Amino acid sequence: MASDEILSVKGLSLSFPTYGGFTPVLHDVSFAVRKGETLAIVGESGSGKTVTMRRVMQLLHHVRTDAGAILLRRKDGRIMDITRLSNSEAREIRGIDLSMVFQEPMTSLTPLFTIANQIEEAIRSHQDIAPDEAAARALELLEVARIPDASKRSKEYPHQMSGGMRQRVMIAMALACRPQILIADEPPTALDVTIQAQILALIRSLQREFGMAVVFITHDMGVVAELADRVVVMYQGRVVETNDVWTLFANPSHPYTRALLKAVPRLGSMHGRKNPATLPVLDTPSESERREAQAPTAEREIDTADYGAEPVLEVRNLTTRFVSRKAFLGRPTHLVYAVENVSFRLYPGETLGIVGESGCGKSTTAYATLKLAPSTGEVFFDGHEITKIQEDEM
Repeated sequence: MASDEILSVKGLSLSFPTYGGFTPVLHDVSFAVRKGETLAIVGESGSGKTVTMRRVMQLLHHVRTDAGAILLRRKDGRIMDITRLSNSEAREIRGIDLSMVFQEPMTSLTPLFTIANQIEEAIRSHQDIAPDEAAARALELLEVARIPDASKRSKEYPHQMSGGMRQRVMIAMALACRPQILIADEPPTALDVTIQAQILALIRSLQREFGMAVVFITHDMGVVAELADRVVVMYQGRVVETNDVWTLFANPSHPYTRALLKAVPRLGSMHGRKNPATLPVLDTPSESERREAQAPTAEREIDTADYGAEPVLEVRNLTTRFVSRKAFLGRPTHLVYAVENVSFRLYPGETLGIVGESGCGKSTTAYATLKLAPSTGEVFFDGHEITKIQEDEM
């Protein structure tokens, strides 16, 4: 290992057990993580990103390591090969040297215990401290993770928190023992873009504060461009390109990397067109084979919407309000204004996008349109008002 490396994955090959024996999933994967840097591992779903880092964390069971080594330089300077550790030995390095924030916090947080209980357990599993000291440390970590009113919210259960708050709890838990490397497995994927930006900014600021290295597992090239120092590109279980972020974006060397960059939507790319266009065919081996087997599919404009016809769906002044609190005798005292006077038209062949952050009313609008939520207003389908029809007709 080089002197500035904390983690070095060398020629790692893995196989998963199947009914017919073992199936190779990783092939000769090599990369390193340096002190204080942000490394992004990118690729499509199934490319091997998460499998690689779960093997680093020793979180895969019944997986066969066919070849390679995973070298970790611990805080005390010792270098060990993670592939040779038992499960009990691996537990000693998790949290202290390596921590992982998973994509979906609800699969990692226990619904039966409060947030404070779970963070305290993470602290006491690696540190010999008194319960009161662990509780104070847990509260401090929640404040570090920018959770407002941390003292009150620490007593809540996971289901009482929003997705963004649960992600912050997972980050606080991962930082409990000040690890050398924080592995973030697409932490903001399920969140809307505004909360996503907050979580990414939080991880960046905590990285500087704690002096950690961060490994981002992602398929979002926008996140890579904004946060990464170096990038590892994976495709079909192999590393196909490793480079600094500037070189990778300016001059990608592998066809798959170029395909990833082409797939990123660009504002203004439809300028001068009457209608949207199909995405360009990606320059990957599988796409090239499919292109040869079929007729040429050059980028073409989609011209299917008929704006001269009557709308197939028209929504007028749709309003949905939910009762959040009632008086002693059942009289509503507090209302949630979920959707207010929403109107739109959808024409034959048209694709309409309804966008906005979490809680803005997108899904409630769809539910109310289908009469799955109480509402006022008018909804016309094929010229017929459907707000007044019976359930069997609906």
